[in-house]
Amino acid sequence: MVGSGVMFALALGAQRFLNLALLPVYARFLSPTAYGQLSVAAAIALIATLGLSFGTDVATIRVWYRLADKPARRATWLSSVGAFMSVVPGAGCVIASCVIVALWRRPFGLPAWWLVLALVGAGVGVTATTVPLALLRAQLRLRSYLILSGVIALVNTAASLVFLAVLHWGVAGWFAGTLLGNVCGLVVAIPLVPWPVSRRAGFDVAAVREALRFGLPLVPNLLSHWVLQVADRTILVTIVAGAALGQYTLAVTLTMPLLLVAMAMAQATMPTFARAGTSTGAGADLSQLTGRFAGLIAAAGLAAAALLPVLVVNVLPAGYHGAAPLCVWLALGFTIAGIYQVPVNVITLIAGKTKWIWPITFLAGASDIVLVVLWCPTGGVRAAAIATASSYGLLLVGMLLLALRLDGRRHFGFRAAALSCAACLAAGYACTLLSDRTVAGVAARVALFALASLSVARANAIRIRRAR
Repeated sequence: MVGSGVMFALALGAQRFLNLALLPVYARFLSPTAYGQLSVAAAIALIATLGLSFGTDVATIRVWYRLADKPARRATWLSSVGAFMSVVPGAGCVIASCVIVALWRRPFGLPAWWLVLALVGAGVGVTATTVPLALLRAQLRLRSYLILSGVIALVNTAASLVFLAVLHWGVAGWFAGTLLGNVCGLVVAIPLVPWPVSRRAGFDVAAVREALRFGLPLVPNLLSHWVLQVADRTILVTIVAGAALGQYTLAVTLTMPLLLVAMAMAQATMPTFARAGTSTGAGADLSQLTGRFAGLIAAAGLAAAALLPVLVVNVLPAGYHGAAPLCVWLALGFTIAGIYQVPVNVITLIAGKTKWIWPITFLAGASDIVLVVLWCPTGGVRAAAIATASSYGLLLVGMLLLALRLDGRRHFGFRAAALSCAACLAAGYACTLLSDRTVAGVAARVALFALASLSVARANAIRIRRAR
């Protein structure tokens, strides 16, 4: 799991990590206000991406293993769903863009053509990545997965940097770079997958209907995740000053890689869960796997909570220093969101029952909105960060209870996961009491992270072998 998880983390998080490394450069060309506007347009594009995926990525991985003994039927299923996803997402984004241009001059206070760029880029991105990356993941073609993801990330980042720093296109340049990266990804995916999967297999309406029946219940779940991840910024734009919104967006940008790494590790384990859904013996080691998964994500969350405030205060311009305390709460929230991936894999890939997922996520998303609306007028962006962590906690509890109800306790390493999370949570709280400016404070933060990491390794029986 660790080896493939690293590969998936590199692929899935490449663009995010590149943007994170270049954040000091971006900060020179985007004011906190412009950065906040960027987050609003990106949130809308993310809605399109999640909605137009139709949950076909999870369905693809599940079908790859469930129809392993029926290759002809599997080929027809993949070809049909591939053809559907080649046409519908792009058409949907074009229609939405036409509606926006026709009805609004400045939707959400932004130029309409910014949203057109963002939506068209989202449509191309859905076609280029949803089923192709899921299929490569199911086939364990990690090298091809890395190539496709890497091309999108490199072109996107390089183009956005040129458009921002050289041509000074501002927020529009960011989305133009995203569009160009996704177009290049689609060009690479066609021969790499190949895409569509098989012309000779034909088009089967029943296969598309089956995929939508399984995947569509996941769309409200994904949209509720959008609420948890970015809707708070859409609401905050009407509550707090532009500079505060920019600081909050920066803190989200710095901590979001936690969730991406967790998603990458979860994707690395998806074939194992899918096999466990078809074979009882294949799930024997899932208890140890999930315990270690929770431990690794908890340790990563502690590292973010302990060290990101140091980065913000000592490296970034003074206008962004208000993001430092926000990083702690958001790191907690995204760590919880990462651990949540385990029960979701049990529910979707082993139990195969998706219809009860979205009400839980919807409840968590609704609670986030309510808390932001009630707390932020007096508590500012700090209240929004606390609301995010609280709502993700509600989400994790709900999914754990549903997974236990559907598939019993055999897939969870509760004891190891609880010990790992408790050690990291205690160390994270201790870090909030330490200075993020002095050498002694930074050294103490590093020491606490090291001690907690050793506790995680011990709780999960991870041994570090010495070279002989």
